[in-house]
Amino acid sequence: MRTLLAALAAFFVIWPTPCLAWGPITHLEIAEMQGGTSHDYRAGCLLPDFSLAYRTGYDTTYPNLQSVTHSQGFRDALAEVASDDFMAGWDSHLYADTIESPYSQAKVKAGAPCGADYVVDQAYDQEDNCPEMQSGYISDRYVKWINYALDKVGCETDYPSKNDVGYAYRAYLSGMYQPNKRYYKQVLDEWYSDYQEYVDKAANVQSPPEPPSPPTPPGPTPPDIVSRYYQYSYLIMFSHTQVMVGEPFSVTVTADIECIRDLPIGVRTIEAAFDFITGDEVLVSDYQITVTNFPDWAGDTAHVSVTAEMALSTVGTHTISARLTAASVDGMDITHMIPDEFTSIPIGIVVCARAPEPNPAPKIANRTPRPWYSYEAPPEREEAERLKAEKWAEIDQAMRATDDIAEKLRLYAEWEIFRDRHNTPSRYSFKCPL
Repeated sequence: MRTLLAALAAFFVIWPTPCLAWGPITHLEIAEMQGGTSHDYRAGCLLPDFSLAYRTGYDTTYPNLQSVTHSQGFRDALAEVASDDFMAGWDSHLYADTIESPYSQAKVKAGAPCGADYVVDQAYDQEDNCPEMQSGYISDRYVKWINYALDKVGCETDYPSKNDVGYAYRAYLSGMYQPNKRYYKQVLDEWYSDYQEYVDKAANVQSPPEPPSPPTPPGPTPPDIVSRYYQYSYLIMFSHTQVMVGEPFSVTVTADIECIRDLPIGVRTIEAAFDFITGDEVLVSDYQITVTNFPDWAGDTAHVSVTAEMALSTVGTHTISARLTAASVDGMDITHMIPDEFTSIPIGIVVCARAPEPNPAPKIANRTPRPWYSYEAPPEREEAERLKAEKWAEIDQAMRATDDIAEKLRLYAEWEIFRDRHNTPSRYSFKCPL
């Protein structure tokens, strides 16, 4: 999970997203510096960011709409139907963002907690009256033009209600709704005191953009970026930490993620592929993980749980690692943006032993009897046994017929004499076969 968040953080730091852009108040300031005072011009300066106002209404269904409205294809489609003043304002917005984007990136890499957009807005007077954003001036023409361009580039998202967008802009531009205003002023003083130089460059549409000099301080690492936007906890559990060669075991990773600050861009889905390895041995190849509805607004949460099964083929103590092989954010491949130190993460140790050999069958000595003895029943034994049985039956009958103790004793003594007289030799007789 740390790798996924680090991947997202690297994406924020490295990728020049359109959302690193001037805020609405700064765009209106640039329009004034350019002499663009018509309603169409000022509306064109503001409406490329209408998707942010759309999301202000708590609709996160289309977080990539911002990228669409800043694309060249959308701009060309819009130019087919929009007025010249509106397109001049739109082009002014797009050009101004090319100045702000590297400016903010350099500041964020140097350690600034956020981009210049809403921060620099605090340097200019609020627009108490913005007629272009009144319901009467966000005309049906603007809605029709933008919907035409959305259809032309194949975007299924419709332009939201003009009243909703007008309210969102008016609430922000007038200062009625500006969350973290005091915090942004503090960031402005600490990190963006040189903002005017770049606003001037953005207003001079004839000048080519000049990227700022690279900052001297080292940039923050992805974990630093992660800590600004997320709180998370995770647990890694192995089903077994001691296994035999070829014995299957599994590793389960569960994580709880909470977004603590709105992201600079909307994120809907993160996809990643991992190899589980130990040394040079690949235990699991191309294990796919997809996290939908990824938290991108403060307060959003997500729970992730994945399980991978594997087995070891060699004896020894193995460090199991997860190696990132591919990553994408909303379909955009960001694998190449992730620093090497975050592409392989150790997750645990498993000891592997060889199964013991089965015990050999015990050796049993040959106990077959050797023919050194034999049994021979004496011929007189059968007759003697018959006589004793008959005599005992006679004595027993007589003893049962009398109650006289002396007579019973006499009869038993007679039986003993008869028995001893008819005793036969032993059952076994031994003779040497030699």
